[in-house]
Amino acid sequence: MKWPCRKGWRKGKATKVDPAQLRMGIKVEREHFTDARRACRTAVDHLSEKGGKRYYSRLKKARL
Repeated sequence: MKWPCRKGWRKGKATKVDPAQLRMGIKVEREHFTDARRACRTAVDHLSEKGGKRYYSRLKKARL
């Protein structure tokens, strides 16, 4: 899969996100955005937040 955005894209913020979580996040965020880059950036933001490493797994578990 070709990533529509790079990890750590925002203002030199080095983020290390789980690729599986990022894939899941992009898929979820694409429901809200038509632009793949914007969806990816939003997913990276969610995963970079404090306690957000498993953000999309928790959403899936909660069925949201």
